[in-house]
Amino acid sequence: MRPMPRNFIAAVLLFFSLPARSQELHRERFSEGVVRFEGKIQDVFPYDLDGDGKGDLLATHTDFGHNGENSATRYVSVKWQIAGGKMDGKPDQTWIVPGEAAVLLFGNFTESPGTEIGYLTGDGAWVWEQKDRKYELAAKRLLLVETFFDLSQDDSFPIWMWPPDLDGNGLTDLLIPQSDAYRLYVQTKPGVYGRAFTLAMPSASESPEGGAAWVRVVKSVPKVEFQDVDGDFKQDVCMVWHDKFVYFLQGTEKGEDGGVRIRFPSEPSGQFQLQFLQQRERKDQIATAITTLKDVNRGGGVDFVASFTRGELSKIDAIATDYYMYLGNRGQALASLSPNWRISLPGISLNPQLEDLNADGFDDIAIASFETSMLSNAGKVVFQKVPVDYFIYLFDKNKQSYSAEYDWKDTVYVDIDKMNKGGGMPQLRFNGDWDGDGRKDILRLDSDGWLSAARGMEVKALLKKSPVDFDKTDIFKFNVNDKETDGKTDAPDGMDVWEFNGDGKADLTLRWGDRVRVMISR
Repeated sequence: MRPMPRNFIAAVLLFFSLPARSQELHRERFSEGVVRFEGKIQDVFPYDLDGDGKGDLLATHTDFGHNGENSATRYVSVKWQIAGGKMDGKPDQTWIVPGEAAVLLFGNFTESPGTEIGYLTGDGAWVWEQKDRKYELAAKRLLLVETFFDLSQDDSFPIWMWPPDLDGNGLTDLLIPQSDAYRLYVQTKPGVYGRAFTLAMPSASESPEGGAAWVRVVKSVPKVEFQDVDGDFKQDVCMVWHDKFVYFLQGTEKGEDGGVRIRFPSEPSGQFQLQFLQQRERKDQIATAITTLKDVNRGGGVDFVASFTRGELSKIDAIATDYYMYLGNRGQALASLSPNWRISLPGISLNPQLEDLNADGFDDIAIASFETSMLSNAGKVVFQKVPVDYFIYLFDKNKQSYSAEYDWKDTVYVDIDKMNKGGGMPQLRFNGDWDGDGRKDILRLDSDGWLSAARGMEVKALLKKSPVDFDKTDIFKFNVNDKETDGKTDAPDGMDVWEFNGDGKADLTLRWGDRVRVMISR
């Protein structure tokens, strides 16, 4: 057996030298309740469904075996936020999703008050309209059009996309995929889709080495985002398809009434290859690419933040993740094939979090890295706990790049036995302001179910930019594990940070298979 790595021994010794947990702290900062659903939750999130400015709860869930051993019944449920913000008990309304429905829609699609919930089928879009906080269960056809979704989803009802409003008139627009194009419907007046455009879908990469899987619902369609590509403050349509970036610029034209109306071209305004997406999986290899489109440097236009995990399955010690940042060129091909920033981290790195963490107006990047070398035989011998490192790299507006070395680091520990049983993975979030001071704080959920938050702080540094740090005193700290009927600890499957009530403080949902705990800041 090979010798134990020193850093692994040190990490384990550090873990067991930590002081014991103190008593719960400031749980009263939250109004909390548990909402239970039939079957297993797929998606659950807040959205203002009735227009009162507060987030209600919208969920999709599936009951497996309800009508037989191999059956699956899909549901949509709604829970309204009432005075005081507490959500508890059963959903206020639950109904069955029809078999032909492929993906979930929600938004302000008609002239009826409130938010409609709906779905796409192979022949168009349908919605359930709302009246007095109750949805009419006879679905109404919204649009008759052939769509990409010619195969039903028996056991899944995924979200199609967050409601877009491309012309900024407060009305939801609708983008529908077809076999060889996207059909864009722009709502010009409530319930009236006065503008419609056909956007040619890009063909697959001609490069034999190209390939990256994106939106996948039985079949694949290009990943779509709405971003300002050319810096004119208008939302354009962007597509990433294999190793291509394709975009359609939003423009204007004179309407028949003499006014100005929105316009999109039928063919791409431009396209170019993304060299960093040309690698692909081969036998006994992993090659996973994730790309985020965002105006990182506030220069106008789309920038690219990409991660690429590479390695061989037979050599788990050698797996690594590369991160790249390319500054866009306002719709032109990237000015340089070399990235503006690049780092390489050992092991598997989870999805990056892009947030302004030092309050300078620019998005910084937080990265979690799990060293797969710790899963070697040597790493399994001692206590079954392995470290996950979290790094923050700040954006430097003068250098137009992220830091070459990390500006902040924290280490959490994973209990391998707990993780193998479906729980115990510590989580850190940087996207919430928990005390309402306008600065992002850190939220921690450890493997034992303790949830805590600490204030984001500015650290003055002489002759250099101010790094980021977090207060040593917790804003709150308490345990969120449930107990199963047999008395065993039931840790949450995941957590999500939201804003339910517009008070400037972050709120939280904790998810289990059949329930969600809603925690709204007081």
